[in-house]
Amino acid sequence: MTFQRGKPNVRLRDERVRRHWSQQELADMIGATLNTVSRWERGLTDCSPYFRNKLAELFGKSASQLWLVPDPDEEGTHPALYDPVLPAARKLIGRDELLGRLKSELHNTQEGGAVALVGMPGVGKSAISLAFAHDAQIRDWFYEGILWVDAGPHPNILNILSRWGALLGTEPSANSDLTVRDAWLLGLRMAIGTRRMLFVIDNLWRLEDAMVLMHVGGLYCTYLVTTRFTNIALYVAGERMITVPELSIEDGFQLLEKIAPGAVRAERERMVQLVQYVGGLPLALVLIGQYMRLEAHTHQARRLQLALDNLTHSEKRLQLEQPLMTLAHSTVSSTLSLQAAISLSDQHLSRQAQDALRQLSVFPAKPSTFSEQAAQAITGAPVEVFDQLCDAGLLEARGRDRYSLHPCIVDYASLHTDRHIAEHRFTHYYGELLTAENMDQSFEQEQINLFAALFFACKHRMGAQREKLGAEFQLLKDVGEFDELTDTALVSISSGLRTTEDFDALEKALYYVGKLEWMQRWACPCEREYVITDKSYLIKANGVRKHDETFAISQTIS
Repeated sequence: MTFQRGKPNVRLRDERVRRHWSQQELADMIGATLNTVSRWERGLTDCSPYFRNKLAELFGKSASQLWLVPDPDEEGTHPALYDPVLPAARKLIGRDELLGRLKSELHNTQEGGAVALVGMPGVGKSAISLAFAHDAQIRDWFYEGILWVDAGPHPNILNILSRWGALLGTEPSANSDLTVRDAWLLGLRMAIGTRRMLFVIDNLWRLEDAMVLMHVGGLYCTYLVTTRFTNIALYVAGERMITVPELSIEDGFQLLEKIAPGAVRAERERMVQLVQYVGGLPLALVLIGQYMRLEAHTHQARRLQLALDNLTHSEKRLQLEQPLMTLAHSTVSSTLSLQAAISLSDQHLSRQAQDALRQLSVFPAKPSTFSEQAAQAITGAPVEVFDQLCDAGLLEARGRDRYSLHPCIVDYASLHTDRHIAEHRFTHYYGELLTAENMDQSFEQEQINLFAALFFACKHRMGAQREKLGAEFQLLKDVGEFDELTDTALVSISSGLRTTEDFDALEKALYYVGKLEWMQRWACPCEREYVITDKSYLIKANGVRKHDETFAISQTIS
């Protein structure tokens, strides 16, 4: 980038900041006003010949080097270097506010600093970083280049450094006292010098890799890091850590509509239900959208219905795949699924944390929350295990001593364990909680969990607990916001219905709360009038298995 009329003059700003001068101090030195200097730097006003000469003399540079005038024959900066393997970016939905915040954080970050995006697997951190790296305003700010790397769990650091060296036209330092890695680091830093560049370090898994890759750039470089791990994000960025949330139901539906418009037009209500099932997780929505686009392209109602029926199975949603490309050969080398993405984080947990995650899957998913005391009662795990799960992006801390689980994490964990014991513990815990002295104050935030306990009591024929919980709900049917809270519980519970016994249990639980007609919510509109008396449609549509049937979930990653 060189002089461009109407564009921010970041070169003039950089030269001022490097000397630790404020805009007011620069204005005083040349006899201008603060407003005038500000307008020059923002590209709102051209600098007059008088002040061009004053600025050139003060900085010891030509007017073209300060981007005050165009001069194609004079080199004022390094040519811009944009990483040729930087993947293309796609138009994002529901991320404008987050991108605006990211721009603000990076613009206000001191040179040499970093901003980190952190979030659960599949939440879209990489997509946001790519959209950021391709943004025209960002390229104006980092006018001398952007380098990128997808680090991953086991990066080849020397390959990364040597590739960047080739792009910069440099070799490792010839200092024989240095290791090969440190020789590359020194060579790269010397080649970068005072260039103003952005390094995008995507998918960072290990703190030791961060310590190496974030020592490549010079004094005026900035880093954008994406990671699943809170401890890494805090280490590299401190207060400039941004947590990436999942999409709202509205934005998630808009994403599905963009990818598979035909399916959305044909089955709008069931597509909204899919967004709820996956909790607005972008990766899950992209995979679902691609699958539904394929199944809807023939405009055959039978094929579309079969595809939607398949996606009522949590295991089917988890196993949807899309191909990945290798940078070296540009051929399909592997596939990405939601199950594989979550499994990578799962494999990095301790065995105790893995077991705890699977037992926690008995809790209804977000927006429901549960207490730390309840989590310990169901899992028997120490609180440090919950900290580990939070740091890995698999468990979300919600206020003081409360947690929540994303629906996709619940689906993954529940399909990798037998929850029978955990469901019994859950039912006993919440049955006892009903008699607690402070239950009146905590009923509202525990109502979804209590309904889940009633469902488990019906499922496992726990007569005493069922009658106890059922009687309480009979008394509290008219509590304010009851319908909304129970609806949330049904969305979570319905995704895990797999046997005829499960549907019987849900029907009994709904009878206790006086909402038996809600069984109709999982039927096609044309079948709803038959649902309460005949659950055969539900059993077919949800792919229900008999209670003695089993199914295998692959735990390998391709």
